[in-house]
Amino acid sequence: MNRPYDAIVVGLGVMGSAAAYHLAKMGQRVLALEQFELDHRNGSSHGESRIIRYAYAHPLYVQMAREAFALWQALERASGKRLMVRTGGFDFGFPDSPTLRATLQTLD
Repeated sequence: MNRPYDAIVVGLGVMGSAAAYHLAKMGQRVLALEQFELDHRNGSSHGESRIIRYAYAHPLYVQMAREAFALWQALERASGKRLMVRTGGFDFGFPDSPTLRATLQTLD
């Protein structure tokens, strides 16, 4: 059976767009569907204040964040546009907080 698409991505928020982009980059024939116009304000990905960080309590999240950061940098290079502004961050909590301690350990 000859299929016109290898993959169909429904929803083009940050996750759907990334999935469609990388599938197409791997040579897949992709149909990407979005119910709203491009650059709409109905999802959680609009606006100018988003965050990518390494400060997570679980090492797997830190690893995924490092890989995601590299992908954002690659997308900046591919698009020729500045997509991220590094501003730093500040996490705080009680000194005996298990989550804060675990986060500090993953950042060491």
